[in-house]
Amino acid sequence: LVPDFVHEREPQKSGLWLPPGVDRSPDMKEIEAGWSIEMDPTPLSDTLPELPQAIAVYNETQRHWFWATFTLIQEQDAWRIQSMVDEGTNAQRLSVEELQKNIEELDRYLLEFRQKYNLEDVERFSEADTEHYADEIYSRMFRAAGYTDALIKKMPLERELYEEASGRMIVFKQFERCLVYLEPLAWRFEENRALYLRQLAEVQLRVSERYFDEGDDELAMRLQERAEEALKESLLIEDKPEPHISLAELYIEDDRLDEAEEHLLQAKALATEPSQVAHIEMHLGEIAMEREQYEEALNHYQRVAELEPDHPDTWVDLAKAYEELDDPEEAEANYRHAIELQPDYEALYYDLSKMFTKYNQPEKAIEAIEEGLSANPDSAVLCIFLATMYLDSGDYRQAEVFLNKAARLDPDAPYVQMFRSVLNMAKFVPASSSSTPRKLSRSKKKKRR
Repeated sequence: LVPDFVHEREPQKSGLWLPPGVDRSPDMKEIEAGWSIEMDPTPLSDTLPELPQAIAVYNETQRHWFWATFTLIQEQDAWRIQSMVDEGTNAQRLSVEELQKNIEELDRYLLEFRQKYNLEDVERFSEADTEHYADEIYSRMFRAAGYTDALIKKMPLERELYEEASGRMIVFKQFERCLVYLEPLAWRFEENRALYLRQLAEVQLRVSERYFDEGDDELAMRLQERAEEALKESLLIEDKPEPHISLAELYIEDDRLDEAEEHLLQAKALATEPSQVAHIEMHLGEIAMEREQYEEALNHYQRVAELEPDHPDTWVDLAKAYEELDDPEEAEANYRHAIELQPDYEALYYDLSKMFTKYNQPEKAIEAIEEGLSANPDSAVLCIFLATMYLDSGDYRQAEVFLNKAARLDPDAPYVQMFRSVLNMAKFVPASSSSTPRKLSRSKKKKRR
């Protein structure tokens, strides 16, 4: 179950004068809520009185979205549900004009908020103000979505409704709900189909990543397959570099390097923007690295550096290629250039340190992390990196010094407790048994740029 919003309604004022506090019992409140849940379809799914009717369903994951208002009463110090109003069903009873008016009023609040406050104003909000406005904005956004769902049921061939609904969900990062609207846009309407197929695939891949993170690999893989289908279909309509690149990224993840390379070369022939060419060259370099073709990888990464010299990952890729070519001087120079571009990028110091360790230069390896701490004195991660190096060298006292510093900086970090356990165990291991260095670097697979 995923809650979307929970909003306590203000007591409705009576038209008659009543003494203060008489219009609403303190033992009663109205809570409006929106939520979603994955539900397997059964004959009883639509007949459970405890559930309102779903306002939207994404069939691929069987996630259902609900919207209702509950009247709660307090009995014996506990709040209990007295009654429920199915807001989604009520919305379907409204006329098209009433639904449109409600959506306009809800969207007006969001528009006025954007006009009144800029990003700097929002950053200065107190915690209470932030919570208040977040509640107001999210509750209105989900109400507008509910009214839009009712409109779509009345006007299923009105393309603009799906565009507005999907756009609203993208803004609020409600990607799975967005698919409810993107799928009809992509498959039901001819106009801009290639564009909507690309957007559909992009959002499906985002949702797939979430399901991978949650451990539902079967569903995640199914969403990836749907994204692959959408990308291929878009290419049949319009041959553009973006879907070729997205397909290549999918195939690289699956180690289908020949197919990935084929799509990247097709994308390269179509690309006109320097950023697209750099993106393609980066992935071609990645494929060459996987194939241990390091000179070829270096050529691709040098081309990326020409096109995107201000991106630190560009220089990290070059450094790693030089490492594989056994050129530590060039590797160090490229790592340091990346650090100059982004000195608060903690992983860069660890990558540089790891390279020094690889070439049996332990003093320089420690110095690299110390440089990182000098530039980022509040970094608990760098403290743990340094503690790890002292642990591997057998200097438990220094390891504990930096472990304790990390604990002061970020006491709730899980890696702090984990490292403390490792350190305590290491103290009881004979000095002759060396521990294997832990791998703390970034993932091998490239992030999308």
